Amino acid sequence: MVGMAGPYDFYPFDSDSARNALGGVTPPQVTQPVHFARAGAPPLLLMQGDADDVVKPRNAARLQAAMEAAHGASERIAFPGMGHAGIVMGLSKPFAQHGKVLDPILAFLRRTAASVPVQGKSG
Repeated sequence: MVGMAGPYDFYPFDSDSARNALGGVTPPQVTQPVHFARAGAPPLLLMQGDADDVVKPRNAARLQAAMEAAHGASERIAFPGMGHAGIVMGLSKPFAQHGKVLDPILAFLRRTAASVPVQGKSG
């Protein structure tokens, strides 16, 4: 799984958008990916700009720590000076910055693709 500037541990909800989207979920902890970290989960690549002020960089750090505590596989890349939109923009040709974002994704996928079981055909 490649996570790009994702919200993984943002409870209690401290923004109107989070409260509006998830405030009615009971218990609210089930909205937090950090609570689902486990051994045997697909490997995670968590990419975050260290200047992201929309989804705080602590989200990726906490999910990585939870995966390590659960003996799951995870990697984290923090891009210096990059904001929230910078990671997705880094996938587009005009903002690719010589593969700064795409190259680590492709390398991660090459390393981990064989480690995840593929579901067989059914029926």
